[in-house]
Amino acid sequence: MKLLRATIYGFGKWVDYDIDFSNQSFIAIYGENESGKTTIQRFLLFILFGMPPRQRKFYQPKNSSKMGGRLTIQDDEIGEYTIERLGDTRNGAAQCYTPDGEEYEESWLRSRLSGIDEKTYRSIFSFSALDLSKLQDVKEEDISEVLLGIGLTGSTRIHTAEKKLDQRLGDYFKPNGKIPIINEQLAKLNELQRELLELKQEESTYRVKKNAILELESEIELLTGRIKSEKGREYQLEKVIQSLPEVEEYINYQTRLKAFPDRISFPEDGMNRYEVLKGKLLPLKSDIKLRINNKNNFIEEKKELEAENNIFPLNEARTIYAQYTNYQENERELLRIQKQINEQDKTLNMEIMALNISLDKEVIEDIYLPFNLEKQWEDFKREFEEIKHDRLTNNENTQLQQSENNRIEKELEHIEVSVLSNEKRLELKKRIDTYKENKLLEALQQENSHKHKKWTRTREQTTKRIGLWLGASILIGIVFGVIGLLLEIPFMINISAVAIVLGITQWMLGKKSIKSMETMLKESSTPQTVELVTEDEIERAEHHLRIDQESTREIEFLENKLKDISIQLRTLHDQKLLLVEREADLQRRISEQRINYSFLESVDVVFWPELYRSLKVLLQLGKNIADLQIKEAELKAELTGYHNNIDTFLQDYGFENNAKSLVSKLDFLEFEINAYLGREKEISKTTKMLDDTSKQLKELLTKCEIVEKEIKALFDFANVQNEEEFYQRAKELKIQAELRVSSEKIFSKYSSYFSKEEWENLVMAPPKKSTLELEINEIKNEIRELEESQDRNRQKLANITVEFQSLESSETYSKMVHKFQLEKEKLTTLSRQWAVYKTARDLLAVTKVNYRNKYLSKVIAKTNYFFKQITGGNYTKVDPPIGDKPFTVERDDQFRFTVQELSQGTINQLYVSLRLAVSEVMSESMHLPFMIDDAFVHFDDTRRKRIMTILEEIAKRHQVLLFTCKQEVLEEIHDKSLHQLTNRLPLVENEW
Repeated sequence: MKLLRATIYGFGKWVDYDIDFSNQSFIAIYGENESGKTTIQRFLLFILFGMPPRQRKFYQPKNSSKMGGRLTIQDDEIGEYTIERLGDTRNGAAQCYTPDGEEYEESWLRSRLSGIDEKTYRSIFSFSALDLSKLQDVKEEDISEVLLGIGLTGSTRIHTAEKKLDQRLGDYFKPNGKIPIINEQLAKLNELQRELLELKQEESTYRVKKNAILELESEIELLTGRIKSEKGREYQLEKVIQSLPEVEEYINYQTRLKAFPDRISFPEDGMNRYEVLKGKLLPLKSDIKLRINNKNNFIEEKKELEAENNIFPLNEARTIYAQYTNYQENERELLRIQKQINEQDKTLNMEIMALNISLDKEVIEDIYLPFNLEKQWEDFKREFEEIKHDRLTNNENTQLQQSENNRIEKELEHIEVSVLSNEKRLELKKRIDTYKENKLLEALQQENSHKHKKWTRTREQTTKRIGLWLGASILIGIVFGVIGLLLEIPFMINISAVAIVLGITQWMLGKKSIKSMETMLKESSTPQTVELVTEDEIERAEHHLRIDQESTREIEFLENKLKDISIQLRTLHDQKLLLVEREADLQRRISEQRINYSFLESVDVVFWPELYRSLKVLLQLGKNIADLQIKEAELKAELTGYHNNIDTFLQDYGFENNAKSLVSKLDFLEFEINAYLGREKEISKTTKMLDDTSKQLKELLTKCEIVEKEIKALFDFANVQNEEEFYQRAKELKIQAELRVSSEKIFSKYSSYFSKEEWENLVMAPPKKSTLELEINEIKNEIRELEESQDRNRQKLANITVEFQSLESSETYSKMVHKFQLEKEKLTTLSRQWAVYKTARDLLAVTKVNYRNKYLSKVIAKTNYFFKQITGGNYTKVDPPIGDKPFTVERDDQFRFTVQELSQGTINQLYVSLRLAVSEVMSESMHLPFMIDDAFVHFDDTRRKRIMTILEEIAKRHQVLLFTCKQEVLEEIHDKSLHQLTNRLPLVENEW
């Protein structure tokens, strides 16, 4: 994607202003402060991404009612298209126009921009010096994490988001904290739980009764299960008694089935299939006899028709008859050509007369116009007109340059009057230096005074300290000395002497240090100011020097302009001499052409190309007439030849025909051809009927054979030899199927009551009915006893429940439980909120890891390349953070440094390298232009040149827009890549 042109209807201070971006991919937009660079940048972002109504109102021009503009873009997929966005139309929505005339809305533009918004665009494809200033505010230990965030998204937003999430998590909960909300809530819940336990201890019987209720409920549930199980057994035995008659019947069916083989071989639906096949076979045999008789009749009829047609030469007759159409066309073509010859001959004569030069038909036939002559005459005309135009342009430019030279000389004389003399300039600079010297002396005096005060406090403290040392040493010496004398211990006496000596030495050294410091302070006294200079005088002096400096720069600029004008005047004079030489050479070549073509004498050079085209037309007319005359002779010969061909055909094949005219002969020939074709149709019809009959006969034979094979297949499958055995086998199969159906019907009736295994056991050994009835009576007695025990337990449960409910009616306990639940729910809500922030923090960490795995290797590889280029090879490698390890860089001498150990300038260069690397990697999928706003103002000259080289390299792949107000940056920019904003531009000033 590339920006081509921008038209500003009205935006901030810019009104009716055009910018052309199509010359170069690397464009620098230069302007001083307040010249409107930022406004242009905001305009481009407004066209691409839109702007809220409040911001649009801020950029509404003061002197124009229109707010908005157009932006033309070159897209790799759809070509060139234009975006128009107006502040007061469609609520600021965009309207896009493509080369095919189609119009699209805002949603189409978002899809062309890969769905990114302005914030994302600024994070990836735009950065400025302001980003560097924000980076300097980050704490030293956070720099590595910030740079990693820049490497991931092109901005510091990841680091900021992590800090905010960590802060929110700390506000909610800390393992060892008391102030966070969740910690306070936990403490409150612990207190409430303690109060609940006290209430539970007061109502000691509550838990006992609760346990008794639970035990009774459990026992009742157990008894209910046993009763249900016993009733199930009773129901099962009753079903067995009911099924005993049908079990005996089932056993009978199974015994009869064993008399048959396990599998009787008989085709499925065999009887019906056999009857159908037998019904098909008889009609087929009758049709076969009929088709054989028809076939013999058709063969005889075909032989008679073919004999009559064999004696007639159809192809030759058709060829001659078909040529009659060509004969008629030739007759019409002959008349048309004769008419064209007359018309073009008249046209040739009229064209020769219209030229009104010395030409006739005989001369035209001898003219030869080579293929390159038209270009030569075009070159003569173009060169003649260019020389005429260049001569006029040269005269106008000479006059303009001379006028500009006079104007600049007058302006230079006017400015030189306001320039200060060298003596005055030196005097003003001297006063400024004196003022600065006085300021420095005042600062030194203040510092000296501060030192005196500080030394006074230090001297008092030192005097006090050495006095204490001396007193303590003497005291220790006396104590140890007395103890040593009393106890007669020489070691203690020695310690006493050493302590006194150390105390006196320390006191003397302290006194000497105080004396030395006082001497130094006396020597460092600051001299008084030499001359008093007021701030008003300094301001006036600086103002005069600033005006003088501006006048000097203006004089240098005007003198350079005079030099440029002088060079231009000399160049224009040289151009004039060259024009004279070109004109003489052109006249010589024109004369040569007039010698070769005499008819050019009366024609001006500017009309030669038109004359050439007219001569080409005349030559083409002459050639067309000659071609038409040749074709006329050919057509006459073809007409005569056709007459001869018809007569020869009729004589050679002995056709008796007395017709004299060509039309009569052709009518006779047509009659004979039609008669032949009629016989051919009869032959074709007979042949078709013969083929159809043969095909039908073949199909009938095939069907008959198929039916016979199917009948034999049925007999083979049933393993029989004739129809009688087949019917007997069908009867056996039917009886076996009926027995199986009856057995399965009984089994399916009881399958819901008995499992397959139970049914098989019941069939193998059927029980007696009396035994089953006795077992049912025993089960009923067991059920009655269980129900009585259950009723007793239910009565106990009702009594204990009444007592338990009276305990639960205590309001103190219930209120405390309610309050505990409310506080517990509040803790749950706070925990959920904390979990949301914790999940967001974890997801952000996972996202960083995923991004690192996907993109960071590419970003760091690009960063290595850019950082090495910017630092001139001083740093050769950049390693991203891994675990607790921060960002590190490696110098060319293999020494490694963390980011905290780098200078601020080197950190800025690393930041720029990361931003460029992110933009390069992300632009592989989103081809959007880069926008850079004075991000290199703190670079020195060498590094600025290196970064410009890198930007030019990037511009070969993607468009780069550099906004700058620094004059030194322009030295690295080519003129074609520079767009300079000056006061001469058609803009409307606005107050902001």
